[in-house]
Amino acid sequence: MKSDGTLNSLVRFVPGLTTLGRAGGALLYGQSSGGALALFVQVRPDATAVRLPIKTVADKCVWSEGKSAQGRSTLGGDLIAYCGVPRGITPRRFLDDWYRGATHSSDALWRVDASAGSAEIIYTPESSASLDMENLTINSAGTHIAFINAADKSLWLLRIEK
Repeated sequence: MKSDGTLNSLVRFVPGLTTLGRAGGALLYGQSSGGALALFVQVRPDATAVRLPIKTVADKCVWSEGKSAQGRSTLGGDLIAYCGVPRGITPRRFLDDWYRGATHSSDALWRVDASAGSAEIIYTPESSASLDMENLTINSAGTHIAFINAADKSLWLLRIEK
């Protein structure tokens, strides 16, 4: 919102837009067009968006709380997010079909450093397990991520290393 009370557009003209905001103004947003996915980060409302090296939608992500030098939680700390990223090629109408539950992805979990515009894989399920990650949550200590496997609605809990 601008100082005069009017709304300010942060993202425009993005097909298949998905978003995940964070207190302090950081924003993850996804784009889906013809099955091609892209994920972007904007660290402040006035900053230029950066395309991340992973292909997913913002609905498969969660922001982690930052930590101060004293180890206390702070929203002004590191801009770290965790995202479920499809491991294969997504179908042409992926986003529409995924929202309807008509298609599922097989995801790996990635750690995103929004400030650096980088990402690293931290968990890949065994080939026999197919996890379509949705509704990701993280505990305040940043040590565990819980999510629902959209394919069978089972609850999963992963311990993560910092």
